[in-house]
Amino acid sequence: MRSMPWLGLSLTAVFLLLFCGCGGTGNGSTPAPLTPAPLSAANINLIFVVSEDLNNNASGDVNLTTANLTNQGLQRTLLMAPFLEQNVLGGRNVTGIYALEPMTHLQTATTGTYPDMVALETVQQFAMLNQITLSDGNQAFTANSYPVLASYSADSIPAGVEPGPICAACQGLDFQDQQSDNEILLSGIVQADVPGFYVFSAPWETASVLLSNINTLEGYNLTPPASYISPNYIYALSIAPSERSARLITYNSDVNPPSTYPVLPPPAIVPTPCATPAFTIAVTAANGTIPGDINKTETFT
Repeated sequence: MRSMPWLGLSLTAVFLLLFCGCGGTGNGSTPAPLTPAPLSAANINLIFVVSEDLNNNASGDVNLTTANLTNQGLQRTLLMAPFLEQNVLGGRNVTGIYALEPMTHLQTATTGTYPDMVALETVQQFAMLNQITLSDGNQAFTANSYPVLASYSADSIPAGVEPGPICAACQGLDFQDQQSDNEILLSGIVQADVPGFYVFSAPWETASVLLSNINTLEGYNLTPPASYISPNYIYALSIAPSERSARLITYNSDVNPPSTYPVLPPPAIVPTPCATPAFTIAVTAANGTIPGDINKTETFT
């Protein structure tokens, strides 16, 4: 199977930072309650957002040639973001966002060489609803944005990828789960005993196994979801600090995205466009050729 050196993602982390200065318990087979209460900020909350792939998806959400999101799939992420922020987190700021390491899950039935970018796309809209503060010398800047961690661990570097220095604090989720690095990541969060909202975005195969394994490792005696239902379902382990008990809560956003290209509702985010000049990023293939059907242009407004 050929890897993609041109996308030799030396992911330390994927930072979605836009600084624009312009003026219930679920068992997998029973539908979740329509409006379960938001998670408690006093608990350690492990929140699993199931991203779509070629094996598990809603009809019309995924392009079967590129394994990327269609207009409808992108619309779903736009609708899921405020649901996650309001109904699951109760309007509070996220503590950490972890996504699938793209090159650990190669996609497309014809070539099998496209990285799975959908997990990142699934939470990028949600990330923008949170806030992060960065410092530049003596001045601090706060913006509606948040880093999405997707770095390869030392055990999960795929063949053909040449990453920079390993960033343990930036680790994402490994589809192959080599050396149980996913469970080590989650167990570390649980054992640190720090309350907050930890969001994980990965395909059903990864999310379901991780839910089951962490349930066994920590002895929670819960019943993890048995099968894939829909990308609208979000699963959360809510753990009381310093206790061994946890609740499994299932949220169903019940969103129904249109198949059209996303159109933002009025009013405009800012009254006038940002006076920032356009820029171009060029990608050069290290080996082989860049596929002709990848995204070549992207516009931020």
